[in-house]
Amino acid sequence: MSDILDLDFAQPPAPAPSGDTGRFGGRWRLVGAGLSNVWRYGDLDLPAASGRLLLRGPNGTGKTTALEALWPYLLDLNGAKLAAGKARPTTLKLLMSEGAPAKGRRYGYLWLTFAAPAGEPAPNAPDGTAANGNVVSFGVRLQYSPSSTPAVSVVPFTVPGRPLKDLALRGANGSALEHEEFSAHIEAAGGRVFAEPEEYVEDLATRIWSTTSAELRLLAARLREVRNPTLLGDVSPAAAAAAAAAADALRQSLPGVAEDVLTATAEALAESDTTREAFERDEHAATLLEEFARVWTGHVVDVTRAAHAAARHAHDDASTRRRRVQQCIGLLETAKADADQAGGDVQRFEEAHQEAQAAARAIETSDAYRSHGRVMDLRKRLRAEQHAAVSSYDSLHAAAQQARTQTKTGRDALDDIIGDLEERVAGAEAAGAQPVALETLLAHHPRARVTRPVADRVADPGPGMTLTHDREGLEQLAAEWTARARNHCSAADKAALILRDHDPVAAAQETAATAHHTAARAESAYDETSQAHDRATAAARTAARQVLAEVAQWAPGHSALRGLHDEAALDGDELTVWDTNDVDALTHAEPAAVRDQLDAWADQALRIGETLAAGHESTAHQHLATAASLDATAAQHRLEARHLRSGRLLPLPRPAWAGPGEDDTALGALLEWHSALHGADDRKALLELALASAGILGAHLHEGGATPTPGTSALRDLSTSTT
Repeated sequence: MSDILDLDFAQPPAPAPSGDTGRFGGRWRLVGAGLSNVWRYGDLDLPAASGRLLLRGPNGTGKTTALEALWPYLLDLNGAKLAAGKARPTTLKLLMSEGAPAKGRRYGYLWLTFAAPAGEPAPNAPDGTAANGNVVSFGVRLQYSPSSTPAVSVVPFTVPGRPLKDLALRGANGSALEHEEFSAHIEAAGGRVFAEPEEYVEDLATRIWSTTSAELRLLAARLREVRNPTLLGDVSPAAAAAAAAAADALRQSLPGVAEDVLTATAEALAESDTTREAFERDEHAATLLEEFARVWTGHVVDVTRAAHAAARHAHDDASTRRRRVQQCIGLLETAKADADQAGGDVQRFEEAHQEAQAAARAIETSDAYRSHGRVMDLRKRLRAEQHAAVSSYDSLHAAAQQARTQTKTGRDALDDIIGDLEERVAGAEAAGAQPVALETLLAHHPRARVTRPVADRVADPGPGMTLTHDREGLEQLAAEWTARARNHCSAADKAALILRDHDPVAAAQETAATAHHTAARAESAYDETSQAHDRATAAARTAARQVLAEVAQWAPGHSALRGLHDEAALDGDELTVWDTNDVDALTHAEPAAVRDQLDAWADQALRIGETLAAGHESTAHQHLATAASLDATAAQHRLEARHLRSGRLLPLPRPAWAGPGEDDTALGALLEWHSALHGADDRKALLELALASAGILGAHLHEGGATPTPGTSALRDLSTSTT
């Protein structure tokens, strides 16, 4: 039990970080990068607090594509050399078109974030105070339009802080920022939007690398060459003497072992074949390092010569600028004199302006000005009344046309009834009845209707119809026919053959009654139809005005459903963008026209809504997938954090083409800078970056030399290509 109580559960102290921490914090360093709406990425923030950026993931997830878009493209903005190899077709158009909507524009962003040296004020911070964590970001905004030439426009910028965290890249509702809005956001944050890529490269080289734009472009070219070994054939060594001197300097900066120590060690281990072989491998490695130093001295000499030329150019430029300052002082004195004269001119202009304002006020209070205003109001009222008159005339013309149609229908029906009566009268006369004058019992005659002239047009309802009928005469005729029918019935009792003659009389009586009722119903139906038409027209106009008022209230709050949105256009016909002015224009239109237009708008709003809903649903699925990927990445990072706390170091950086390797047998584990070069931080940083990007620090040591991948000697190829 006592043993259990004495256990110490405290974690062992974390090992001290390797390398020179003072040197790391005393210079500009990379602390992050990011991509937004580029390729198939949404918003991707890549923190790099240690100064190193390592991307891991399955094949095809875009690791190489992300590095091609970020580094070293953001150093010199050379879009023609994005691809990391001959087999890769990476271009700016491919980065923006991959994952873009079928139609419409797309805006993407790329950036690198750097931290300032310890104790140095943040860029653009007033009075040297810290701002946004003493970090500054350099990047580009990519504007993609399939119909433009070129398809991708590059807008470089710099801003304090980190995009996505300290700078919003989208509007309040998630919409894309226009160029003016983006520039305003950058300037409000204390940043700058560059008009030309050369200005961006010059500012980046001066502020971060403390060098010239030519040197920065040379660094980017060297990074591309070491990243893609097929480009190393373009590297040429400097003069032999300068190369030898640079080789000596590089050899002194690398750790070495004294000759007597090597001799003593060889004698002590001579009896062991295994140790002898190891000694031979070490000797071969030293030879290989010497050859590597000789090859790379050419680059060191080129850098030194370029720095000297840049210094001389800077001195000449400073002299020219001093002379320019003297000229500007003279121009300033002249400008002051001109300013004094301009002040007097301004005073005179102000007095003239006040006089002009007084004259304008006098004109505004005059009767002529007020009469002109009343005339303009009357003109507006005249145009409105003319528009209403046209709509009213159209309604009147339609009503007149309908009246003509209804009159013709009634006249045709009465002609059919009169024809039937004539047939019945002929049948009665054939049966022995007295002749009957049908014109006095039932007839119709045309009558003129009042036409309504409107300006140079006339609304003509056509001729009317006057119906005359003798109800008593028809009833008396029916009674007579009935009496005669009875007589025939009485006679039918005497003769069975006469009985059959009664059927036509009964049919004639029924036809007369039917004709009477039909005529009455036709007249009543005509009156009711006319009244119903008037009521329906008035109700339709009232309903149309009410619907238009409700649509006018709905429209301002739903601009996206009216065709005003940032999403891609719908497939098919172009969308119609409408507003409240279009709704007001329908106020005096016919109800049918209002209905058709509202149906078209409603169908378009429904299709837009369905498209937006589908887009939001797709975005939600993408966000869920991204969240799952981030959870997996976080779990991996927690596992790596536990390894680091246990004392394990991060693996040496290796490019993708170098493949996996063991750090215990890596070249970088044997190298350290000589103490004599402690002050040359800039040059050491450039060399470290070049070696790590080429995969040489992680090269595997073996008997044949150092190779990044099995069967390939990168250092031997480097030596061959640079000679």
